[in-house]
Amino acid sequence: MHPQRIAHTVLSGCLLAASAADARGDGAPLASIEMLTGACVACHGPSGNSTGPATPSLAGLPAVYFVGAMLSYKHGADLDAAQAAAEADPALEDVEVFARGGTIMNRIAPGYTLAEIKAMAAHFEDMEMAPAPQEFDAARAERG
Repeated sequence: MHPQRIAHTVLSGCLLAASAADARGDGAPLASIEMLTGACVACHGPSGNSTGPATPSLAGLPAVYFVGAMLSYKHGADLDAAQAAAEADPALEDVEVFARGGTIMNRIAPGYTLAEIKAMAAHFEDMEMAPAPQEFDAARAERG
């Protein structure tokens, strides 16, 4: 895919996410899952299964891992704030935050609320993971 096309797709997804965040008020219902995950599918694939080697698949990812990763990206270097956000919700007692470097996700994640992150986590956890087909040498793999 052409780099300008990739940038346009990511930007469109970011704008969709920002629109969902701006349109939401306290106590208002969440945006549709399609709206929430609009930015995700640009890189991670429409079914949550990435076809690129540098972008991980989200389909089938445990929700606690997804939430931990998103909180880590959302709060950046402030891991105490990320951990506090997880600890404030009893349903997230198994979530662990950790330092993450990012080029895109650290720009996208701050636009989501914890409720939206949890909804996306549940959505991707329920999807079936389908590894991208890749060529390999079976004989070399057998030899280790």
